Amino acid sequence: MNSDQGRIEYLVELFGQSEPALVLPGLTPAELVQAILQEFTDVEYLAADPVGYQLVRAADATPLDPGQPLRTQAPEGTQLRLAEIVPPLPAGAGPLPAGIYLRELGHGQVFRLHWQPAIIGRFDDKFSQNELLAVDLAGHDAALRVSRRHAQVGFDGKRLYLEPLSQNPTRILPQQGLPVTVASRHEIADGDLIELVRGQIRLRVIVLPDPAVVNAIPVSQP
Repeated sequence: MNSDQGRIEYLVELFGQSEPALVLPGLTPAELVQAILQEFTDVEYLAADPVGYQLVRAADATPLDPGQPLRTQAPEGTQLRLAEIVPPLPAGAGPLPAGIYLRELGHGQVFRLHWQPAIIGRFDDKFSQNELLAVDLAGHDAALRVSRRHAQVGFDGKRLYLEPLSQNPTRILPQQGLPVTVASRHEIADGDLIELVRGQIRLRVIVLPDPAVVNAIPVSQP
């Protein structure tokens, strides 16, 4: 047991390096994940919602029970890692080659694109392919200005692209060059903005080359 007010010390990886984290004895993995996300809000590909993350043992990637105290699952000094929970591929979908995210700039919501085609739109049980909906904007203030099947992101083996699925206008605001109204498949890259014009919704494209994008993030419990 660490002598600092009875706290327990673990090691948490940060991009291949480990840093100590002091936690209260009764802290659960779910609470530590929440603390990590709250502390590192400046990491633009991290979502605020902890539901998509879990703590694992760095040695073998074994997940910890999110609701049981850390001390009952991992001895002091154990090296931990924050990992994304990867859902199974939906029927008819394929994997994407990298860590690809869309960050909605108005509210800061982050969407990890786990599959392709990754549909941008709104959930509606009257429509097919809800399982391919990767960016659900149904709860957005301007949701009614977004088509249920607005556009989709895919990869053709050489390039990441955006493809419109409706007549609802979509633009790409590249880091370099002029805005482009998307009429067919159009290449997108890290840093580009996808604009759903009528809803004035902008999604920043984030591409991380390593699929294991959340290797670890250090945190010290106050």
